[in-house]
Amino acid sequence: DSCSVRRFVQAQCDLEGGRNYLTKEQEEYIVAQRLSIRFQPIRKMKVPHNPIRFMAFELVSHFYFEVFILGCIVANSVVMALTFFGEDDTYGAILENFNYFFAAVFTLEACAKLLAFGKQYFNDKWNCFDI
Repeated sequence: DSCSVRRFVQAQCDLEGGRNYLTKEQEEYIVAQRLSIRFQPIRKMKVPHNPIRFMAFELVSHFYFEVFILGCIVANSVVMALTFFGEDDTYGAILENFNYFFAAVFTLEACAKLLAFGKQYFNDKWNCFDI
């Protein structure tokens, strides 16, 4: 079983403080395996046939939509960083309204993507992170 061998070799490396038991080819193989695990193919979403879902698909797949959402993420981070102890009530209310705005934007984004992608929505790890 290659998994057991891999664990044994890793345990030996950990105990010895290095890769004393590995040949150069084996070290290169380990590096190649780690790189291949790190990089996975990008899944392309299937275009829906329903006209409403197609419009939502076109919207959420558009470059400017992604730029807008990224801008909202950055702006929301800045707004959250602007809070401090003892802030004025008006100032706090303004920040709270900004937070409500961003929550609405991100909720609408998730709804639009769910409409556009359907079950495929959950194939993208970033979408799972959003929920």
